[in-house]
Amino acid sequence: MHQRKTVFLLVFDTIIITGFLPAYGDNISKKRADTTVSPAMLYIAGGTFMMGTSKGRSDEGPPHKVTLDGFEIGMTEVTQDLYQRVTGNNPSNWKDSSNLPVERVSWFDAIRFCNKLSEMNGLEKCYNESTWICDFTKNG
Repeated sequence: MHQRKTVFLLVFDTIIITGFLPAYGDNISKKRADTTVSPAMLYIAGGTFMMGTSKGRSDEGPPHKVTLDGFEIGMTEVTQDLYQRVTGNNPSNWKDSSNLPVERVSWFDAIRFCNKLSEMNGLEKCYNESTWICDFTKNG
């Protein structure tokens, strides 16, 4: 039996994934409900698609086949509430609701958040916080 690896892929800013979702829409399912330290996640099944274009920007081509493994992604952006529960602080400027996305978070803050969230869920940290390199063999 194939064992799926848990990877926390969280959205810290508005990332448009609508172009990816329709092609794999039938493969999306709710994975788990929110708990005290784990956001609600969606499982996106792996697959192969053509990426790049022969028209438009020069850095988008040439068209080439890309294959992705299945992965999980947060159903929403990382909320201020979740960020606060994991890191102990809320750097956001707009604090009208704890359900708003956290903002004013750097890439390095996001890496630290992901490592801490992994630890809180009994998983290995993926990112080396000295080199900022991700070790994809880890389970966090």
